[in-house]
Amino acid sequence: MTASYYLWKWADNDLPGKPNDVFSELLRGKMHSALQPFDARPLLKRLATLALDRRQLGEEWNWQVQPANDSSLARFVFLQGPMIDGTKERYRRFSDAMGGLGISGYDEQYGYVIQGMRPKLNCFFWGQHPRERVYDIAAEELPMLLRRIDPHGDDPFAILEDRRHYFVQCYAHKRRFCVEWRENFDTITWKDYVHWRALLPKQSEAPQGKPRREHGHSNHETLMFADTLRIFQAFVQEKPRPSRYHWRDIRRQLEREDARRKKERAAK
Repeated sequence: MTASYYLWKWADNDLPGKPNDVFSELLRGKMHSALQPFDARPLLKRLATLALDRRQLGEEWNWQVQPANDSSLARFVFLQGPMIDGTKERYRRFSDAMGGLGISGYDEQYGYVIQGMRPKLNCFFWGQHPRERVYDIAAEELPMLLRRIDPHGDDPFAILEDRRHYFVQCYAHKRRFCVEWRENFDTITWKDYVHWRALLPKQSEAPQGKPRREHGHSNHETLMFADTLRIFQAFVQEKPRPSRYHWRDIRRQLEREDARRKKERAAK
């Protein structure tokens, strides 16, 4: 199935850039205030290399620069090719090709930022609504968004990611939430990061005995809705992790769990 993408460059400002609004402006021949013209020539070289490599697999990629008469001052690049979202190998090749260019863009089929590319300010999405994403939200919008998590449904989690690819996430356990905060420092290999789980100070020491576990989280590692909201609001306002909570570094735990899953898959 052929998909259409619009590749652009976010402006160096703090103005919001909701993808559908930006796309609508481009279709009207206008430059949205969240965008800036960019030199598309390095991007075009990457696309040519990608297309040549993928053509051996029967894939066809085509693109056009707008305006067509000056690639050094492009508003956007229109790209057509196979779907990127949902295909791990194709996504990885595309992500590698775009790495380091500072380019973002729009997936016309789904109406959101292309998988793996950064939003203008932030992006909020749910595990229970995988195709629905809300961009460039403010702190006052968070209560409504978090309340859309159904703790009784499948994948009851939400993630708020910013333009640096830092994120906070929460997983619902009935009326409580396991809340985590992650900062990524390498967006190529994703191996350089810090990842914390929030606990109330009195929870920072594990209880005696082995704690009961739900969905991979022990039952003493959850917070109330108000605490979850406070942490998400601090993140969207680009504040540091709230010091009123204890933050347990769980990076090694995550890496052990990932290694275990890989070992189990290899054994099958």
